Parts: sequence; structure tokens; C-alpha cells
Amino acid sequence: MSLYTSRNKLLEILADNLKNPHPDLMKSDEIARRLNMTLGETRQMLRSMHGMGIVESDMEGEYCLITPSGLQWLASASYSN
Repeated sequence: MSLYTSRNKLLEILADNLKNPHPDLMKSDEIARRLNMTLGETRQMLRSMHGMGIVESDMEGEYCLITPSGLQWLASASYSN
């Protein structure tokens, strides 16, 4: 899976979390499982995306959530497909 595809799938997972009545921080290991990636790869991608401002994560990369910028990124990626 390309980095672009992985990033968009990760953002979709985080955006779907917002549909819950009481959305909570997502655990990185759950995201890794859903993406069929290692936890290390997932955390590395989360750090990069945190730097871009499209997700917020803790220093350890254990928990994360999507930001408004991430929602815009995902909308524009969906629009271009």
C-alpha cells in the first residue's frame, strides 16, 4: 500500500471514530491492526502526520485523533478520486 493510500485510510479510520456518540482517542495498535501494518510503521506515520497538523498524538504515539485540517485533507483526497 502506498504512503498516500495508507495515510488516507488512517484518516478514514479516525474520521469514522468521530461518528461515535462519544468519540475517544484511538489507540495506535488498533489503527495498526486495521491497516495491517506494524505498530512501529503506524507510529512513524502518526508522528509525520502530527508534524503536518492533520492528526494530534501523544509523545509516545500511543493515542491519536484527527484534526480539522485532517478532515479537510481527507475531504480533498476523496474529492480528487
